[in-house]
Amino acid sequence: MIFVVLGSLMVWISVWSFGLFWGRQDASKTGDPISDPTWALIVFPPLAAWLTVEIINLLGPRRLFDRRTVAPIRKATLGFVGAVIGFIIAVAFLPIVENVITHDWMTLVAAPAIGTMIPAVLLPRTRKGHCVFCDYDLRTLPSMEQCPECGKTGVL
Repeated sequence: MIFVVLGSLMVWISVWSFGLFWGRQDASKTGDPISDPTWALIVFPPLAAWLTVEIINLLGPRRLFDRRTVAPIRKATLGFVGAVIGFIIAVAFLPIVENVITHDWMTLVAAPAIGTMIPAVLLPRTRKGHCVFCDYDLRTLPSMEQCPECGKTGVL
């Protein structure tokens, strides 16, 4: 799951640095770290993305997160796409919920969680008796050591 967090962190650090560059001097003048929400852009969204993916994987294991599959680029891409969707949700809903929710960090947790949940739910699940890599049905074969479709050993 570290690659999901890294992919998400790339987006939110970019947003944070863009915000510093574009002109967030008003919050930094106060000196109060609690009232300055820029640190929350780095802490809360990747943690929310990580917890969301962990919960989805516990409820229905996904092939991408099986230990036998090594796909760091795909995992980082999932985090990146989830963070972009979460950022779009945060930008769209922050002005709407500004009067209802008093703290920005609540939106910064909910938006990436929803944004990461959308692509993570769409990932293919692992199924018992199927190859982890290509999802070939191996239940009818006498020996389930190696997949005849892809040649890898990844049977559940």
